[in-house]
Amino acid sequence: MPGGKFIHRSLVVDGRLYAIAGANEHVFHATIRADGSLEPWRMTAPLNVNYPAAAVKGNRIYMVAGSRRGVRAQNAVFYGDVQPDGSIKEWIEGTALPDDVLQGGEAVVVGNNLYYIGGWHRRQAFRALIGDKGDLGTWQEVQHLLSPRCGFGSATFGGEIYVFGGSIIHLVPTDSACRVKVLGDGALAKWRRTASLPVERGVFATAQHENQIAIVGGSDFSDEVYLTRVLPDGNLADWSAGPPLPRHLNYPGAAAYRGWVYVTGGWGQKEDGSRYVSNEVFAAPLAGPAQ
Repeated sequence: MPGGKFIHRSLVVDGRLYAIAGANEHVFHATIRADGSLEPWRMTAPLNVNYPAAAVKGNRIYMVAGSRRGVRAQNAVFYGDVQPDGSIKEWIEGTALPDDVLQGGEAVVVGNNLYYIGGWHRRQAFRALIGDKGDLGTWQEVQHLLSPRCGFGSATFGGEIYVFGGSIIHLVPTDSACRVKVLGDGALAKWRRTASLPVERGVFATAQHENQIAIVGGSDFSDEVYLTRVLPDGNLADWSAGPPLPRHLNYPGAAAYRGWVYVTGGWGQKEDGSRYVSNEVFAAPLAGPAQ
């Protein structure tokens, strides 16, 4: 990438990989070629949000909560529309969350609903209806998590939301994972336990391709990769180890596209213990077909 990034978000829209905000306001994007390699990175409209959550519906990217320079945490929501050339003209402020101390949570889209889940010492979950033009309705509180959770991962598949890892309290990582069904009116059923991670881990990045899920890096500057998939009964399969990253990274970004996982940036640690902000990008195919 043109510059280093961590505590940012990566995602794919229309065949382009994005690395958005985080510890600096830069927004980068690169077209993914047919062979999985990347074209040169480009810069587009900046966004000053640190440790945000992110979700996509169509060509609209939603960046939810996080913190801004001089503000510990916030409830603001921004959205940007991806243009045909991959650029984002501007970030527009949307309907704010009802709580003003929110960072370290996750955002997901299921149907026409945008959800924000968890955050620093939080177990609350909120839902906003996405209108026909992509605008957001009023946020409503929905079924809470079983316990507070921040710095975790999330995925959606088959009308369910999955959360895994992160920290329950005081930055102590957990291995627990939960799932919840999205009801017809957008409300959430009760959260239930599902297959735990093989290790206690937080501040990693998550990538999802269909029913396959990968988590990469994370707390204690890990190079580990773990894989699972959503089973026909809605549970997560037992997690298995994947090929390790070439670097040891906290707070990287990750996204998946056409069976490839892309890992962007992160707060790295070298063999001598020195630390740095990474601008590197790594890619690897997901092991095995979705089942």
